[in-house]
Amino acid sequence: MRHGLRELGVTLIEVMTVVVLVGIVSALAVPAWNRVLADMRRRSATNLVVNDIFYTRMLAVRSGRSAVMRFDGGGRCPMGAGARVVSEGYRVVISGPVEHEVKAVSLRATLGKVCLQTNNSDSIAFDSRGLLIPFANRTLWLDGGTGVNDTVSISVVGRVLRR
Repeated sequence: MRHGLRELGVTLIEVMTVVVLVGIVSALAVPAWNRVLADMRRRSATNLVVNDIFYTRMLAVRSGRSAVMRFDGGGRCPMGAGARVVSEGYRVVISGPVEHEVKAVSLRATLGKVCLQTNNSDSIAFDSRGLLIPFANRTLWLDGGTGVNDTVSISVVGRVLRR
């Protein structure tokens, strides 16, 4: 049995309707997807910073010398309310007669638009017992550009709380 093209194919109007519907759905999904990606970048940066805080503390205890996580300059990061130091990255250094840089991290190069802010000094230092130097709590905020911040608090004994 022979079928004509009209019976097997689709009309131009049907194709255009499907293309318009796909365009509308994608236009609605893109902003939500961008927000999800920014949240994932911020959370990844928070996990990286928290792991490196633990790493810095472990270096201080294992080496018997103080270890420092130094925050680099702000660069393109805006200064938030209550922040004293704004950074796009940091370096982990073992102190001593000659400083030894162990690790350097650029949050912007690694994870995109992520900024780190703190209300304390431009570094987090641990002594050879794993205690903060000076003996005061620290607070960090990580912003991924969506207006939502992750907060990291470090107690004087080295405990880390993420919110």
